[in-house]
Amino acid sequence: AINYFAAVAITQAIFPHYKKRNRGDITLISSIGGLKGFSLRSGYSASRHATKRHKNTASELYKTNLTISLVYPDRTNTNISKTALVGDG
Repeated sequence: AINYFAAVAITQAIFPHYKKRNRGDITLISSIGGLKGFSLRSGYSASRHATKRHKNTASELYKTNLTISLVYPDRTNTNISKTALVGDG
């Protein structure tokens, strides 16, 4: 959930500053998992898909010179992904 709510909170926090300047750029990070899902990672994939929907909604709501980009990195081989499915991970 933090993946999604952090993106929303940051967008909401910076938008007033960008509105005053009448321009700005925000880059949000999603994941390939938000597009196609990952086996046994439904919560993660759902939060990344929600980030994609937030980008679309924010683009419609904040009709200014605000550019919102979304990056979709692929899976990476890290200890987090290795231990995410075990009881102590």
